[in-house]
Amino acid sequence: MIVLEKNDIFAGESYADMINKAIGTNYNVYRKSAVGLAQFGADGVIARFVFTDGGVHGYDEGWKWRNYLSNGGTEIKEYNVSASNDKLIKKHASDGYFPFRLSFCLDPDGIRDNHRCKFVGAYRLSGFINEDLTAITYSKVADTFRLGSKGEIGDCLNNKKDFIKNNSSYAKPPAEPGFSDRVFRLLKKLRISCAGDLLELGIETTGETADEIHKKLFECFGVSE
Repeated sequence: MIVLEKNDIFAGESYADMINKAIGTNYNVYRKSAVGLAQFGADGVIARFVFTDGGVHGYDEGWKWRNYLSNGGTEIKEYNVSASNDKLIKKHASDGYFPFRLSFCLDPDGIRDNHRCKFVGAYRLSGFINEDLTAITYSKVADTFRLGSKGEIGDCLNNKKDFIKNNSSYAKPPAEPGFSDRVFRLLKKLRISCAGDLLELGIETTGETADEIHKKLFECFGVSE
């Protein structure tokens, strides 16, 4: 079992090696900033490795970001600042929003080194800042997280349930946001039991169905800056 504590520092010979040291993977090469943690007993949770200095970071068209660690580290604000958000919107429609994450701040010493990171805590999606859902606020739920070794399971580990305790927005039933009969039947077929499930829903839908789901997600989770 890996016990991650706030301010733990991880350093590697490469970006992939740093990730391996932080969460117990064995990558030779890794390009993306997010790693799914189902294999470590935390299904539905990702480890996210990003710069949080407010600078523009990312790669190729559609994946430029500004991330801010704010309010004493209790919040992370994430903005997609690409010229077009179309790729990200399609990605969300396909994969959902990954609302639960272990957050690692790259380059904690400010020396332009992306082979070092600092664990800052476990966070959950707490609100969308804009109506196209491409700017998001995450709130801290814990400074410590117990992650299994690969394949390890058990009551001693943290999991997705630890992210949604005492959160009424996640618990709203699908009928409460007021979906149309057509979309409500679709969600019932997909066994969506609460508004929180919508954040993880990836159904690759477009048009009126996607627009209605996006609108209701903003109504449930929309926040002001």
